[in-house]
Amino acid sequence: MPDFKSFYKVLIGSWFIMALVVAGCQHKIGLPQQNQFHRYTVKSGHIRYEIKGIKSGNEDLYFDNWGMQEARYNTVRYVGASDTSTLRMLTLLTDDYWYYIDLNANKGTRLRFLEKEKGENGQIDHNLGLNYLNTLKSDMGGKFLEKDMVWDKECDVWETSNPVGKIWLWRNIPLRLQYTEGNTETVIRALEIDIKNKVSNHWFSTPIDCVIEKIE
Repeated sequence: MPDFKSFYKVLIGSWFIMALVVAGCQHKIGLPQQNQFHRYTVKSGHIRYEIKGIKSGNEDLYFDNWGMQEARYNTVRYVGASDTSTLRMLTLLTDDYWYYIDLNANKGTRLRFLEKEKGENGQIDHNLGLNYLNTLKSDMGGKFLEKDMVWDKECDVWETSNPVGKIWLWRNIPLRLQYTEGNTETVIRALEIDIKNKVSNHWFSTPIDCVIEKIE
């Protein structure tokens, strides 16, 4: 089951998957109901990212229903000593399952989305962003640094020690990340943010004839 820490590790390994923190301010685009499951505090949108560093490429994030449906299409190029390879991945959250799909091979795995189940005290926490905030603090050594702007969005900037880096979060959504690997800095940043136009449902489907291994 993916969490904030696994997101961050996969992100700096190959692509930008998911990150969440709780946003507490009211906004004209509204907020989810108290008893409604949500990962983001934006109902739907599309964000395009640029990746620069040891690996280069781009990612498109599509989400709806406050992040309970999400698709991340990622293309990353690796330049080696003798050749260049391209990784194309889809990470999909839909119908209470996570799908991790290699688009080059058209195969992947499916895992249950367990965050919606009851916690240790038997209670259900509808604000799933709290789980990731706790992981950010406890497992990654996360410390809040400051407020900063990415485009016209005010973000919370967090510094982490495991791995070493910084992440800019806006309304539960990562808009920028930077980290150092060896002597090279990698920067992943949002290029386009669209939260006005309707997101088509076709982005939240697995590819035709994709071979899926189901892991319960």
